[in-house]
Amino acid sequence: IKKNSALIEKYPEYKFNFEGSYRYELLKEYYPEEFEKVRKYIKQGRWNPCGACYENGDVNIPSPEALIRNILYGNGFFNKEFSVKSNDIFLPDCFGFGKALPTLAAHSGLTGFSTGKLFWGSSVHIPFDTGKWTGADGKGIWAALMPFSYTTSFKAMNKAERVLNKIEDNKKKNLPTFTFAYHGIGDRGGAPHKSSVKNVISAQRKNASAD
Repeated sequence: IKKNSALIEKYPEYKFNFEGSYRYELLKEYYPEEFEKVRKYIKQGRWNPCGACYENGDVNIPSPEALIRNILYGNGFFNKEFSVKSNDIFLPDCFGFGKALPTLAAHSGLTGFSTGKLFWGSSVHIPFDTGKWTGADGKGIWAALMPFSYTTSFKAMNKAERVLNKIEDNKKKNLPTFTFAYHGIGDRGGAPHKSSVKNVISAQRKNASAD
């Protein structure tokens, strides 16, 4: 919390996403002062409760009822404490995704999904980069299936031709001509490195001045 607070105070453009309402509950119980600080940032639009679920974990073994209950408890907490709701399923490092997931997410009022796990290897192939994932009943959500690894530094990602290649591939498949990419240090949590945030903000300001 302290590292992200420092980044929020230093960079007006900086916004932070943090998932799993269970973690917010722990914060409220054990660090109430920090919890109130998060509440303030959420109200300002600087901190975003994402992921929708109470705990973002396996989506293969749990029953449909369990998955929906997970979303209800998660977004129920966000709504009660912050008067906001998450609109996505956020599973950057999850092993497998059942075909019922887009239907369950859509019926729960969610509109988005992302994972970086398919990039590590798929038994078949990745059907698209960013597009609509539709369930058996025709209901669906927007899904980012190839945002690369969450351990990719922003500097490396910014120079990678593969990002531009994804956009070109989207055009060929008549998909939206935008893409989605993770960047960060991975598997550690907390806040991104100061240098990474500085690079992102610098690029953002440069693009804004060019417009």
